[in-house]
Amino acid sequence: MVNEFTENIEAPFQSMIDAMIYSQSLENFIIDLISYSFIILILFSLYFFRYIDKRLLIFFLLYSSTPFLVNDLIISSTEMWDQYTNLLYVIDFRQHVFKEDYFYYYLINPNHINTKFIVQSHIYGIIPLFMNSINSIAFANKLLLALTSIYLLHKGYIKKAHLFFLLLLPSTLIYSSLSLKEVLICVSCIWILIFLVEKKYLYLIITFVSFFLVRPEFYSLIGIFVIYYLFMKKFFNNKNIIILFHLIIVAFLLLNSMELINMLNKYIIIYNQEDAGWGGVLNPNTVNLTNINLNSLVQSFKTIFNKLILNWPVSGTYKFLFLFENILVISFIVKNFSSDMKKKIYQTCISKIFLFISIFILYLMIPNIIALHRFFYPFLFFYILMNNFKFDNENNSYNN
Repeated sequence: MVNEFTENIEAPFQSMIDAMIYSQSLENFIIDLISYSFIILILFSLYFFRYIDKRLLIFFLLYSSTPFLVNDLIISSTEMWDQYTNLLYVIDFRQHVFKEDYFYYYLINPNHINTKFIVQSHIYGIIPLFMNSINSIAFANKLLLALTSIYLLHKGYIKKAHLFFLLLLPSTLIYSSLSLKEVLICVSCIWILIFLVEKKYLYLIITFVSFFLVRPEFYSLIGIFVIYYLFMKKFFNNKNIIILFHLIIVAFLLLNSMELINMLNKYIIIYNQEDAGWGGVLNPNTVNLTNINLNSLVQSFKTIFNKLILNWPVSGTYKFLFLFENILVISFIVKNFSSDMKKKIYQTCISKIFLFISIFILYLMIPNIIALHRFFYPFLFFYILMNNFKFDNENNSYNN
């Protein structure tokens, strides 16, 4: 089983591979049980100090148990091999964090060139859970998600119904039960908004810069849209400033249109080449935006449309999950659209713009549906969060 992953594992970790503890072993179960017990202890402590009530206690106890049920039971851990890479980096971090060569090892060592894994391994590595099981990071995800959700509810930043919708989305349930970084990215978005509202700008900068290294494209887009929203909200009564602001944006886009198109085309080619295999032949239907014309635009929208209407080369299980989740999300947006527009027009409109731009860019770039879904999920999470996050301190009624 290990040999399947050796070509995907970073060079510094070859010596660790044989020591990995895989799912469905007694050792793995005991380690997972200890991790889960630690989460139980924290949740009961919060309940004892009346930070959460009995219903939230029961919910998060059950919610945090799902890693026992996913890896190698519902989904094969080998389908998402980066779980192993993520875990190996965390183990590597813990082996070096208290050694004298720590700074050399991580700052100078040429073997450590993958910054995103180093950053996330430090974040997961400081969480006081055992990190030897393939489910270890999954339990860390559950702990981060539970504590962050409890904080959101305690401070009244989001309605319970909206938070539970996010938590019970199929994608959130699955990704938080695997040793993947998607939930970590989503949790970071929540804290970026929290630090912004609470005016803790130093923490905001540290969080944004640190996580930016994990997935720069994602944080670049959310940074742009948060700044855009704050500007629109601050100057919404000054039409002259708003008009001038949008004229500057349009001028920037026009002056840099070719550079932006070439950048997008570059990523389209990279992701399609990766999907075809390096050295393989690209799909003849791959979108090419080098020369913008009617045919390329038609092909672009056709590519996006095909991916949106279940033309997915994946198993029936994934098709069902994707379809079910799409129905849930669309129903949620339609149900809340009218009331959202009345209460917070700029927040709602800007969130919608963010969602559509994210769909256009990602669905155009990434051909592999599983990879596409993993990239798009944090955008979807952030869109729902951004649309329903309470930015104003006054009239705080989000606890109902």
